[in-house]
Amino acid sequence: MKRLVRVVQRGAAATSMAVLLLLWGCGSDSGGGDAKEASPDEKGEEGSTETDLAETPGDLVADAADTFESPEVDKVPEVADEPEELAPVCDCAGKVCGLDNCGNSCGSCTGDWVCNAAGQCEPPPIPCDTKGFVAAVSSAKLHQEDSGLTFHFQGLSSENLPLDALVFDLDSQAAMGGPAGPGKYEAAFSNFWTGGKWLYMLKGWNGQGYKKLLVPIQGMINIEALAYEGGTFKAVLDGVVLQEASFNQNTMAVTVNGKGEMWCLDGLEMEAEISVTYPQCVKKGSGVFLGDNIADFKLQNCKGQWVSLHDLYCGKKAVWIVATAGW
Repeated sequence: MKRLVRVVQRGAAATSMAVLLLLWGCGSDSGGGDAKEASPDEKGEEGSTETDLAETPGDLVADAADTFESPEVDKVPEVADEPEELAPVCDCAGKVCGLDNCGNSCGSCTGDWVCNAAGQCEPPPIPCDTKGFVAAVSSAKLHQEDSGLTFHFQGLSSENLPLDALVFDLDSQAAMGGPAGPGKYEAAFSNFWTGGKWLYMLKGWNGQGYKKLLVPIQGMINIEALAYEGGTFKAVLDGVVLQEASFNQNTMAVTVNGKGEMWCLDGLEMEAEISVTYPQCVKKGSGVFLGDNIADFKLQNCKGQWVSLHDLYCGKKAVWIVATAGW
């Protein structure tokens, strides 16, 4: 019997070498006998295990190379082309001052006005001498009539004189028609008794007079709560700035002094419970202060009769009461 063995070895250098080893074995007849080498004539007999030795070592090396698989190599990912940068569009986009996105000028402000971050001109900051106001005592009174209302709010910096008083008055029946309810209104001051709304500060009030009068030159008054039936009055001052002014009692004219004291009240809240007075008599009255309805009471006249105040004088504009005493 003969066997053909092929050995293929691959090294690290990816070289191949084939070795052909032909081993011949001897078979014995039944019963034994000496080993006998097969003759060339016997190689072609039927049943022969002869192997074709036509292949050369070179052919074996080629066969081994065909079956060799090269190691996988990581592929370098393809890099996408970066988009081309577009040139910026130089546009002021509504700006009237400052620079555009390319560094070009969009214009400049005139006088002492300044350019803000949005590219808009605005007045210079107000040099406030005083900021804010804290009321130790606040009160609000509303007098209602069929034709409208009058309203008075005051916030006092102290319970003792002298003090600073912040005042807000409304008259819906005034010549220019003051507001009669919630809304946002210009704070700019009009002459007394014509504008219908007046916000002002009396600085150094001593009960008879004041040291300085300050009135608004800018800002808004946002009335959030104000009703005929009473309840809570609430208003917020938005960007309000007061400036020192003079007052003419004969003409009721108010003139702002260009270089007077400045008082800034941005964000200040005015709030108080409303005391309501009425054109008709209120049996229990509406309060004990100036402008309140007087509660009904009785007095004895010179004839010894007890007279009710409301029975005799309700609806009158004024009542003169003279009291006498005898010893």
